[in-house]
Amino acid sequence: MTMTAIRIILFTCAILSATPLTGSSADDADKAKKVVDACKKHFKEHASTCSGFVRAVASDFGLKFGGAHANATVGELGKAGSGWTSLGLDGKLAKQKADAGCVVLAGLPGSEMNEPDAHGHVVVVVTGPLAHDKYSSAYCGKLNGVGKENTTLNYARLKAAQGRSR
Repeated sequence: MTMTAIRIILFTCAILSATPLTGSSADDADKAKKVVDACKKHFKEHASTCSGFVRAVASDFGLKFGGAHANATVGELGKAGSGWTSLGLDGKLAKQKADAGCVVLAGLPGSEMNEPDAHGHVVVVVTGPLAHDKYSSAYCGKLNGVGKENTTLNYARLKAAQGRSR
């Protein structure tokens, strides 16, 4: 059985601050829990729209961005000067950032998905296990469907994923 490669665009942003996180591991765990709590808080209301879900979670931390759909969100986060830092395709680094209490987003333009889609897909990466030692845990909505709670990115409808950090 061959596995489809997942390409992830990961974007991260330090919670409540653009400064590096230097707290204790207990502080990091508390910050990481706040991201998970925000995901749980917004999941039911936004389970049928990935971009709405990501915007709602990010807004809990004072992070704002536009984009009516995931393609626009991925494009905005990927722009130079957006304040978000790309993590490339590194799921382990995305997990480390999420474990440290950063807001980490993963997204993929619709044209690059396993099943091409006009809207793309975005998710919130959270602290949790790595699948196959490379796929981070995440929460996501799904346009006109039901999203996934605390699942790994290899099940988040993405052929590829990339990340950014702030």
